[in-house]
Amino acid sequence: MSTLTSSIGRREMLNFDFTFVLTIINILFLYWILKKLLFKPVTQLMENRANTIKEMFESAQSNKEQSEVMRAELKEQLDKAVEEAEKIVNESRVKAEKQYEEILNKAKEDSKSLIEKAQRDIEIERKSMVNELKAQIAGIALAAASKVIAKNMDNEINKKLVDDFIDEVGAA
Repeated sequence: MSTLTSSIGRREMLNFDFTFVLTIINILFLYWILKKLLFKPVTQLMENRANTIKEMFESAQSNKEQSEVMRAELKEQLDKAVEEAEKIVNESRVKAEKQYEEILNKAKEDSKSLIEKAQRDIEIERKSMVNELKAQIAGIALAAASKVIAKNMDNEINKKLVDDFIDEVGAA
């Protein structure tokens, strides 16, 4: 019986070994199928997702840098615009002050010219009135003198005498 038990035991060992080998082959085959059908696509999907996230992060970083550059450029343009506006306002103020001075000087010159013209007109009118008064006084004096003297003298000579008298009185 010992031969029989030993042959049965060997068979069982062979069966056990053969099942073990088939199990290992099945596991390796299953691993290979899973690797081809599942692991590889999942790994590739994970890598693609990681690359997409990395690209999005880099794009966001690039956009942030571009926006910072644009913000700096816009701030610089705004500063230039403010500076230009201040320059224009100052130039306008200087120009307005210059025009104000020109208008004021022209008004002063015009008023001075008007005053001088008025003084000339007044002087002309005064001389005209003085001459008219002289003529009236001479006429009155001649009329009074002719009544006083009662003698008729040459009117030209009388007029000259009265004019000389008025000039002497007017000079004093």
